[in-house]
Amino acid sequence: MEPATTDGQFVVIDIEAFNNDKETRMVDSSMFKIKDNQGREFEPTTDTDVMMVLGDFADFFLQDINPGISKTGKLVFELPSDATSFSLEVSSGYGFAGGDYETIQLK
Repeated sequence: MEPATTDGQFVVIDIEAFNNDKETRMVDSSMFKIKDNQGREFEPTTDTDVMMVLGDFADFFLQDINPGISKTGKLVFELPSDATSFSLEVSSGYGFAGGDYETIQLK
């Protein structure tokens, strides 16, 4: 398998999503985005060539999580090489269950 290439940089984030609600919640990679120090926003890549290089990973594509259970996986972002000081913005849910956001400083 050929290595994935980019003109910028790949940022891989290990995620653990825990459902502390009383009913099943859905998690999807679209609930996550990276912001850089220039205010630009980036969504996770869905490029299968990039994802296959990771090998054995859990994908966050419309995954149901039962109450009290967590799921782990990786998110891959393709960013320009001048992107620095990243933060991860996380939505409280998918679709109508979302709307609240938390920001986690990464770098």
